[in-house]
Amino acid sequence: MPGEFTIHTGRGPAIQGYYMKLKSLLLASAAVLIAVPAARAADAIIAEPEPVEYVRVCDAYGAGWFYIPGTETCLKFDGDVRVQYGFTHYHDKIPGDDLTSHHEWNYRARLNVRANNETEYGTLSSRIRFVANSTEGGHNDVLSAAEGPSSAPTVVDTAYIKLAGFNIGFDDSYWHRGADYGYYEARFDGLYIFHNGIYADYTYETNGLSLTVGVEDGNNSGEAGAPDLYAGFTYSAGKMYLAGVVYNDSSASAQAWKVRADFDLSDLIPGGRLGGFYMSDNGETDYVKGHLWGVTAAMNVTDKMILFAGYSDYADQYFGSPLNAAPNNVAAVSGSAKNWTVGVAWDVVPGLRIQPEYTVTTYNMESVADGQMNNGTFSLRVERSF
Repeated sequence: MPGEFTIHTGRGPAIQGYYMKLKSLLLASAAVLIAVPAARAADAIIAEPEPVEYVRVCDAYGAGWFYIPGTETCLKFDGDVRVQYGFTHYHDKIPGDDLTSHHEWNYRARLNVRANNETEYGTLSSRIRFVANSTEGGHNDVLSAAEGPSSAPTVVDTAYIKLAGFNIGFDDSYWHRGADYGYYEARFDGLYIFHNGIYADYTYETNGLSLTVGVEDGNNSGEAGAPDLYAGFTYSAGKMYLAGVVYNDSSASAQAWKVRADFDLSDLIPGGRLGGFYMSDNGETDYVKGHLWGVTAAMNVTDKMILFAGYSDYADQYFGSPLNAAPNNVAAVSGSAKNWTVGVAWDVVPGLRIQPEYTVTTYNMESVADGQMNNGTFSLRVERSF
């Protein structure tokens, strides 16, 4: 046809067929290359990582609790580290010594391990407390003339189990747990005698009232293996707390009793508290060895500072008690003691407290010259709690 230019090779259809076959071969090869790894991957065993069990927070009992992994038991760790210095000045020469003053350093570390979980009978709780408490490490007059305290051994001073009102273990005596100790906040918190021991008791609680009965084998009372029976109550209503306890000293076949009252005065004074206590056994048991009464008060000076004070008066402390007559080889003589304590507790930051304190104790004893044992003690305590 005029105007057209055409080239004919004579093999057009053959070449086109060749390219079509080559194209099909390449596509088939690519499909095989893709399919083979996929098949191998399908046959491979892939090890999946085991699920991680994270520690869960347990908020049923307050802050700081967490679940033990794999259980419904909640655990908590808390404690404190304390270092304190004391300087005592005697109004007269120390008996048996020519010096009139005494320095002392000591420290203490405590760790609580608490475990709680819920049961059909209520909360099952337990507590273990490890404590390392140094010896005094003091020296009369010259602080640098004697070595300080050495490494302190670690012991367990608290271990108990509680469930459905029953409580069994080793702890401070119910004499203190129920009716408290002495002064608010103070290191030197009164002239009372401290007790602890192994015990078992039951407490019934209703509407702020608790009633407790139990048996205790204390380390300061009774004969070995001859426990003392006790009963007590506590009552809280509004801004008032009342407590009372009576013990039967099995070794003396006599009774000791104690009452305490505390009042919250914060509506009148910032952080105000006022308390009083009285205890007696007529000198016949190991719990009081006479008669003791005391009062204590505290108030907030600032949001971080507490001012506290206390006074206690002890009659026949050890001295006039029949327990100190023959055959104990200690003369039965009359005596009394009085104590005043005042101090400040400063919470510098959360968990750190610095506490300066001053206490004065005077004695009236037939067996010691007037004023010889009278003394005043300044103490400085630094404590970190967590």
